[in-house]
Amino acid sequence: MAGFGVGTLPAVLASAFGAAKLMSFAARPGMRTVTGLAIVAVGILSAALPWKEIAAFCGIPVE
Repeated sequence: MAGFGVGTLPAVLASAFGAAKLMSFAARPGMRTVTGLAIVAVGILSAALPWKEIAAFCGIPVE
């Protein structure tokens, strides 16, 4: 139990202290636009890939 706590402590602390920085970064005027465009681009790229490649990337056995 102690090992788990020691192992996860750096991630928890980074999340706690990084949240304020992330919120200030997200408050910038163009960040919603950039984030939205990135999500759309990932969606288009995902739609352009053959379904077998997507399944292989997700670890789903094909044939």
